[in-house]
Amino acid sequence: MDQGTYTLSSYNSMFFSALSANIYNVILAQGPDITQISNETNFQLCYPDLGCETSVDAEQDSPPNEGSLFKWDILHSSQCLQAYATDFLSNRNDVILVIGTNHTESNDTLWEGWNFQAYMTTQPGSTSYNWICSDPSEYNRCLADSSPGSVCPDPKSCSSTWKNINPSKWELTWVDSSPYFHLPVGSPQVNYCISQPAEPRCQLEFNLPLLALIIVFNIAKVMCMALAATKINDKPLVTVGDAIASFTDVPDPHTRCILCTTSFLALEWSSYARSRKPLRVSSPRGEQQSTYFLQIPYRFALPLMAYFIALHWLVSQSIFPVKINYWYHNEPTSVQFINNAANISTSCGYSPVAMILATIVGASLVLSALAIGFFKRIDGDMPIVYSCSIAISAACHPPVDGADPLKPMKWGVVLDMDSDGKQGAGHITFSSGEVLPPIPGCYYP
Repeated sequence: MDQGTYTLSSYNSMFFSALSANIYNVILAQGPDITQISNETNFQLCYPDLGCETSVDAEQDSPPNEGSLFKWDILHSSQCLQAYATDFLSNRNDVILVIGTNHTESNDTLWEGWNFQAYMTTQPGSTSYNWICSDPSEYNRCLADSSPGSVCPDPKSCSSTWKNINPSKWELTWVDSSPYFHLPVGSPQVNYCISQPAEPRCQLEFNLPLLALIIVFNIAKVMCMALAATKINDKPLVTVGDAIASFTDVPDPHTRCILCTTSFLALEWSSYARSRKPLRVSSPRGEQQSTYFLQIPYRFALPLMAYFIALHWLVSQSIFPVKINYWYHNEPTSVQFINNAANISTSCGYSPVAMILATIVGASLVLSALAIGFFKRIDGDMPIVYSCSIAISAACHPPVDGADPLKPMKWGVVLDMDSDGKQGAGHITFSSGEVLPPIPGCYYP
């Protein structure tokens, strides 16, 4: 219940980042060799069956012209593949694939391209960069032209096959068969790319309904804490020291002579059999000491806190909300594509690395607890009682001269005197007075 409340009142589950994905144009061009390109290099824009424009608007950044080309990056084929083979492109915009001078067209020809929209990738097994491997519109054309009942070939996925492309022999096989480009026979080979850089856009956002829920849970938690601090005025039995002090002040007659001897390891409990020391209580008085902040020694508490902080953060990074804003030429897609409202995508993301690390941290936490239990041996002959209040009470029946819990206490044998004034067998108890170590084989009532 405590862990559930902690999770529901955690603010890190409310915040998430919104990423950007650019819709970009893929443009074919025939231009100079990469060693000959310069800031003065210009392209004329050509359309299928419509000829070429002699001039291009000097203020437009796509396609490039003398006024904007110097802002673009020249990428080798291998760099181009690495840059654009990603589902959500955030640091680049349009790309011009320069197919070199092996065709008869002039070296400054730029063919009309198309914009490629990542969120329109609805083909089974397809990716948002299928143009690298195959015609991105081939599957849609097949569906539009085929007769009812015919089966179109599955679209080719580039998610893994693009890695097998030799950058020095990267050929656009689909261009040769495309009706939109009038090229001589033979698949054009990409010599290099001209890429428009873009500034990634990211935002830190929060979920308003979840924020309201977390605030409600935190207010309820604070109210419960305040109520417990102000209304509960009795002395709680929180620590072993609290129990020993309480039962030493007021011995329980029902637990006399019935000390429990089986339970889990309690290091603080057993330490009183080795040496005399003050009780560690919630509200110290006299020579008593204050309890630890987390009820356990700091050499264990601080690493444990670090473990839980790391585990909580890793779990929150394992499954998380994802929001992607789509942009086209530095504007949201809802502005550029009026009929397309898909300018935002939201989904649930996951991180295998975070899942693996969370599993490792969780497993190491369990192994650490087992290691502590195995190597941290209990010293002395004191019975293990863990947190059983009856067992603690049974060990708190000191004589009158040793019943001062404000002084350092020790567990051991106190000698009893019978009605005839003779020394009895004694019994084992906590006492602020002198005690003797128990003798193995002796019976202590």
